[in-house]
Amino acid sequence: MYCFLRLTLLLSVTIVSVGSPTEKSPAAFFIFGDSVVDVGNNNYIETIPEFKANYAPYGRNSFFNRPTGRFNDGRLMVDFIAEYAKLPLIPPFMQPSAQFTNGANFASGGAGVLPDTSQGLVINFQAQLKQFEEVSGMFIKELGEERARAIIEDAVYFISIGSNDYIIGYLSHEKNREAYTPEEFIGMVIGNFTQSIQELYEKGARKFYILSIADLGCLPAFRAINPKADGGCFKDASALALAHNQALSAVLTSFEYIHKDFKSTTTNSPVGNFSTENVMNGFSADTSPPLSENGSGIKGKDTTEMHSSHSNNDAAHSSDNLNEFSDSFVHWVTNGETLCF
Repeated sequence: MYCFLRLTLLLSVTIVSVGSPTEKSPAAFFIFGDSVVDVGNNNYIETIPEFKANYAPYGRNSFFNRPTGRFNDGRLMVDFIAEYAKLPLIPPFMQPSAQFTNGANFASGGAGVLPDTSQGLVINFQAQLKQFEEVSGMFIKELGEERARAIIEDAVYFISIGSNDYIIGYLSHEKNREAYTPEEFIGMVIGNFTQSIQELYEKGARKFYILSIADLGCLPAFRAINPKADGGCFKDASALALAHNQALSAVLTSFEYIHKDFKSTTTNSPVGNFSTENVMNGFSADTSPPLSENGSGIKGKDTTEMHSSHSNNDAAHSSDNLNEFSDSFVHWVTNGETLCF
């Protein structure tokens, strides 16, 4: 189901707060996924430099004015959503002494739906679900089972994951391409995704906001390696993304039919969103940044080029301004109305 969701309204549903039985607070916000929504979890794990964003030029053009572990020059989509909902920035689960009163961010750059994707280098989706269990346990311990259940059921669950399964686990993985047809591999990813959504539902999650994976073939990194060498989108990668998104949409529709209290919406990822519309709104169609030896478009790139008018921050991630534009558009179009939930 594709439609605009005003997350601010969902997140503003009043529930009993952690602090006091008489106080009210916005609904909790839980975030799972990959680098599109990782706000710094990978800062705290042993991994390769390509899966970290705690060094310049990341964070250069932001109100943070420093690298935070976010894979862009500033804030991410989930940061703007929290702002609109009058929530503080949702902290990474791995951050020492973080408080999860308003939710937690479990996302890890490089993670995929499949456990084999970036194995040993990231916090995979299943591990993220276990971290969510820990937070749920904290709520039960501090608030009691009834109040904790109310928080979990009223919360909004934002998921952005799947791109790395195709980029790292298939398109860049010769053995998997030989072992599985595109349809078979998509089936594996969607099957595991479905199981994870079911697990969250069984733990009490009811409201899901799922980001479709980007048009992978139009990412700068894939344009650069397009076999046609014409600077256009890489059609094989784009086809995988489209088929994944269609299959996921069908799964969510099925969940809503089976579970009447299950609510979901999907929206397009701002990553790879290099449309004419964005150029008209002041974004540079810079779709071919210099690539480093690791394909990130970071090392060796003149950091003065990474300014706020660019829609992409590097070869695979959108800029602060495009993230803000995307969420402002959702906020503006819905004008205070819930169109999906």
